[in-house]
Amino acid sequence: MEVKFPFQVVEILNGILTVALFWMLVFLVIHLYHAWRVMASHWGNNKGFWKLWKTNKPEIALFTIISAFFVRSGVLWYLRWARNHHFDGMVIVAELDAEILIVFTAIMLIGIACWIRVISPFAGRQAFWLWSGMLVSSLTFGLGMHYWF
Repeated sequence: MEVKFPFQVVEILNGILTVALFWMLVFLVIHLYHAWRVMASHWGNNKGFWKLWKTNKPEIALFTIISAFFVRSGVLWYLRWARNHHFDGMVIVAELDAEILIVFTAIMLIGIACWIRVISPFAGRQAFWLWSGMLVSSLTFGLGMHYWF
């Protein structure tokens, strides 16, 4: 027995994820701003920024990941919404959807590699091989699913 997954459910789930990522991004920006203000109160604005950069790299990498995921999820939701409601959609999203998804997926992968690099208990060569392995395995899986199945 085959059960069809209603397209409205996918649209709803993509919309929920997009809004949840938006709020996660808002609170991450508030967190980074607060951390920068604390650093700036001790060392001044310019030096405080560089202290924030050195001490909050996992949060900055997470910000990169969530920002790209938010845009990517929003584009997928918008494309699904436009198709389901027989709407042509915004020209820039409708015509450049593949390019937008490729660019923001690449940004997410770079953010994930940086996040792995800064939180990894391994240093030096081991950390390099860990995030390189993540990139290679991700690309292999994505391309493999396209070409082999």
